[in-house]
Amino acid sequence: ALMWNPGAGMQQIETFKQLRADHDSKLVRLNMIKFWADGVIETRTAQMLEPYTDKPDTLGLLMIPRDELMEGVQKVDAEGFQVHIHSIGDATVRYGLDAIEGAWAANGKRDARHHINHLQFVHPDDWPRFAELDVGASFEPYWAYEDIYITDYTRPRVGSERIQWTYPIASLKKAGARVAFSSDWSVSSADPRLGIETAITRVDAHTHEGEPFLPNERIDLVSAIDAYTIDAAYLSGWDDETGSIEVGKLADLVVLERNLFEIPVQDISEVAIIATIFDGEVVFGSLKN
Repeated sequence: ALMWNPGAGMQQIETFKQLRADHDSKLVRLNMIKFWADGVIETRTAQMLEPYTDKPDTLGLLMIPRDELMEGVQKVDAEGFQVHIHSIGDATVRYGLDAIEGAWAANGKRDARHHINHLQFVHPDDWPRFAELDVGASFEPYWAYEDIYITDYTRPRVGSERIQWTYPIASLKKAGARVAFSSDWSVSSADPRLGIETAITRVDAHTHEGEPFLPNERIDLVSAIDAYTIDAAYLSGWDDETGSIEVGKLADLVVLERNLFEIPVQDISEVAIIATIFDGEVVFGSLKN
C-alpha cells in the first residue's frame, strides 16, 4: 500500500496516481492507499469512543484528523484507489466506516474492496455496518489470545466491558462481514499456521496453555483457511486469479506434511511445509519424495 501522509494535503493524490501509472504490474499492484489512523492500546494512543479506564482524561490519539480522513478517503476512492485503514480503537473503526460511507455517498458505490485492518476493538453497534457498507474486516488472528499485552496493558486500559470486544472475529463473521487474515509482518509473525491455530483456539499456539481468550470468538478450521486464502485474495482484488484451487487460476499452492483436518488443532502450528508453489513454479522445498 502507498501511505497517506497526514497534513500533506489532497495534492499527494497526484503522486499516488503517478506511482500507480509508472509501477503497477502483474506482481506488484499500486492501487491501495493506507490511512494509518490511530495508535495502539498499550500506549493509550488508540482512539476510543469512551475514555481509557485507567486514564479517564484521554480518549487516545488520531494520527489523521477525522475531517482529513473523511475527505482523503472520499478523494482517493473517486480516483479508483482501494482504501486500507489502520484502526485499533473502537472510535477509529467507527470513523473509518463513516469515511467509507461518506465516499459511497459522494462517489457512488463500486466494487472497491475497501477494508479496515487490525480491529482490536469494535463496538457491537458497528458489527453489522461492515456487511451493510461492504467493507472488509482484516484481522491478525495470531494476536487473539491472552498474552502479557492483554493481561498487563489492555485489560487495565479498557475495563471489563470493552475487553469483550477484542478481536471479534466470530461476531463480525456472524454479522455478515467478509473477514480476511493478515500478518502485520514485520511487527508480527508472517506464519499463517500460527494464525490459523490461534483463530480456532484463542490460546497461545506455542505453549497451548491457559484458558481460551473470549472463546465465543473462536472460528472453525474452514473459516480460518478461507480467511488466509480466498477471502484475503478477495480483499486484495486478486480472487479472480488466486486464492483457491480452480482451473484457470494461478497455481499458488502450499503442500503440507499432514492434513489439517485430520490432526489435533494444537498441532497445526507445527505441521511442516513440503513445498510452496508460486504461479506454477516450486519456489520452496520439493515435490519429490
